[in-house]
Amino acid sequence: MRASTKRIYSFLLALLFLIASFFVYAVFLKPEYKKVNMLRGTLQSKKSVLDTQGKIALKVKELLAQYQGVANLQDTISLALPSSEDLSVLYNQLYAISADSNMFLKNIAVSAGALKVSQNAITQGPFKTGTVQVAVSLSGSYEDFRNFLNKIETNIRIMDTYTFSITPALGKSQNQFDFNVVILTYYQTS
Repeated sequence: MRASTKRIYSFLLALLFLIASFFVYAVFLKPEYKKVNMLRGTLQSKKSVLDTQGKIALKVKELLAQYQGVANLQDTISLALPSSEDLSVLYNQLYAISADSNMFLKNIAVSAGALKVSQNAITQGPFKTGTVQVAVSLSGSYEDFRNFLNKIETNIRIMDTYTFSITPALGKSQNQFDFNVVILTYYQTS
């Protein structure tokens, strides 16, 4: 065989391989390539859904952690505004405040006040609060009395100083006074 014939045969054979490769590509590879692209799209969408679900699950965990403290919040609110008069706790608080302020607690007199109607900002409905009026007689120095009033103001239970009077203590040093304080404290009735 001559060299020119060999070149023609090799050219035809190369052309046959080229046509066969296009045929294999068109018949076998192109449909599979479409399937691969579809699977890639499905994988991408599932990854996106998984990421979104993961973010949602994280938000739910955060909300659960946030609202697990609601029971503690309810307890704190009940301490600030109890669901009844809770006079024993009130007596203990006043006794502890007076002792911590170096005041001598002489007398405590309690009278229940009238019910008041107020707006609840959470439910937008009225709820009733009752007031308890407490008359406290104390003796001590003026600085100790200021400390007592400060502790009443910052106590966890809501208390208002309604009135007070100061008189010099009889038969004691010039720095000792008798104090009569009327305190209003509140509680929930419904």
